[in-house]
Formats: sequence, structure tokens, C-alpha cells
Amino acid sequence: MRTRSGTVTSASNKRRWSAAFAAMLAGLSPLSILAISGATAVVAMQAAPAYATPTTEATLVAIRIHADWCGRCKALDPKLAAAQASTADLPIEHLRLDYTRKDDAALTAALKARGLHEPVLLAMGGKYVTGQLILVDLTSKQLLRTLPSDASEQDIRTALQEAAQEVMTP
Repeated sequence: MRTRSGTVTSASNKRRWSAAFAAMLAGLSPLSILAISGATAVVAMQAAPAYATPTTEATLVAIRIHADWCGRCKALDPKLAAAQASTADLPIEHLRLDYTRKDDAALTAALKARGLHEPVLLAMGGKYVTGQLILVDLTSKQLLRTLPSDASEQDIRTALQEAAQEVMTP
């Protein structure tokens, strides 16, 4: 099967492990990459490295479930990028999960591997929804905030700063 970018995809484990190895060489998390889009995830992650680069000392994770067909995602992208740039000094991991193909099993596996499945489903009312930002404490795995796509850049920046301060305060 060929994707829109012309990349040949395969469900075989050999292809997935090749993608994971390529991801490790690129400095990306192979676990996230395998679970997000299978063999095509490396290409997808290279398109948006700012969302895929984990911060090792992060205490807060900002999760965004993205789909290429999602208008709310497209509205959120520039505001989140600007807010992310202005909060780069904070211990926040930005995690962008691809849901373009509506692969619930892959998304669930990626979230469960990080212990984030329950807070994400809680934020989304029990089903996966694209076009919102979910802030979760990495230590306690507790949901802190959910921001809709119509949140302003300032609202996103403030929420990131407040949530980061909250998780850093003992």
C-alpha cells in the first residue's frame, strides 16, 4: 500500500522495527513512533519535530491528538507552536499523536505504554477526539487541563506556564 507521500507501508514487524531504528537514530522515541502510525510514522514525525522531541526532565506532558483532516487541529497548530516556543525553557514534553487513519488500537497502545491512556480518555469524555490540547502531570498521571482548539495563543501559553508551575511545586 502507498501513502500520499509515496512511502510504501507494511504491517510487518520487520518494517516497524526498521522505523523504530531509524527513529532512534533521529533522536525520537521509538515507542511513540511505532504506536502512532506504524511504518510511516518516521516521515510523519519529521514533518513536525517540535511536537515529537521529548524533554528528558519533563514533568508535564502536553498531548495533542492530530489528524490531517481535522480543521480544529489546523487551527490549533500555529497557536500551539507559538506558545511552545515561548515556553521552551519549561519542563514540558510535547506529544503529538497521529490519528489521521482513526487507528484506535495504535493510539491506545501508545498512550497505555506511557501510562497516559486514562487521563486522556477522561479529558475526551471516553472517546478519542482531535483538535484539543491535554495537559497531564507525568509523575502522578493526573489530568491537569484541557484546552479546546479555539483557545488563544495567550490562553495556551498561560495554561502551559501554570500547569508546569503546578507540577514543579511540591
